[in-house]
Amino acid sequence: MKIVLIGPAYPIRGGNALFVAHLYESLSAINDVQVISFSRLYPGFLFPGVRQTDVSTVALKKHPAEHIIDCLNPFTWWKAARLAASMNPDMLVFTWWNPFFGFIVRTIATVFKRRVQKPVVIIAENVVSHEGRWI
Repeated sequence: MKIVLIGPAYPIRGGNALFVAHLYESLSAINDVQVISFSRLYPGFLFPGVRQTDVSTVALKKHPAEHIIDCLNPFTWWKAARLAASMNPDMLVFTWWNPFFGFIVRTIATVFKRRVQKPVVIIAENVVSHEGRWI
């Protein structure tokens, strides 16, 4: 099965990127998996840490990924959707962990579905965000 996985990937740091790495590792054992990731995950004022990328010299889990989605640039969302559709996967899989990404996921999924009539799966964690409820 050919799967396109969309979520944060190394060098983006954090638990969500590690989750995507483990998911990639598991799925790619028996499937053809391509990853589309973020070039910028959060705007600076929303990011809770010092930097969004891992600067360590040894990556815990590194895998191939296209880093094209900028959280603040809708043109990159459409680009990611077109790229995913051009790969003609059997399934598009998102990881979703924060309401902030709702517009991004919806845009990519909608554009993808208009081009390719294949299933879209969303793996949701943090359904009720532990950040404030202002988003």
